Amino acid sequence: MSAAITHLLENIASFPALKSINLGWRLVIYPDGSPPRLADNILGFERSHALHLIDLCKEAGIEMVLKESKPPYKLFYDWYDKSENPSIVGGRPEYRFMTQYVEYPYAKWDEMCKEFDVNPDTGRRWDSRYPMQGVVWHYAP
Repeated sequence: MSAAITHLLENIASFPALKSINLGWRLVIYPDGSPPRLADNILGFERSHALHLIDLCKEAGIEMVLKESKPPYKLFYDWYDKSENPSIVGGRPEYRFMTQYVEYPYAKWDEMCKEFDVNPDTGRRWDSRYPMQGVVWHYAP
């Protein structure tokens, strides 16, 4: 798909009626005034190619429709042995499942990583002894 769109934009003279393209991409708008950023969920495209397509659209005078979105939140999830932390509820009887949502600007992220002994870069425990764990980025609709 990306090759077809690149070909279309490079040969725009053949499509004079084309005024805009909507690929469902999102533009993340930060409340603190940080520069807007193309969201990471650009399926089927590498980031560098997506940015190249946006530049081609600008050069051709075609609007690239980008839906404005809030910054993603981080979702940390992990299984805990019930004996390690009995206050966590849910999950199988011998294990407990725990989730933590951390919203932009992720102020609590480092604190949460220290509390649950996880690597702040990956959201995974340092010893990685549990199979289901990590950090997931989610974008608000």
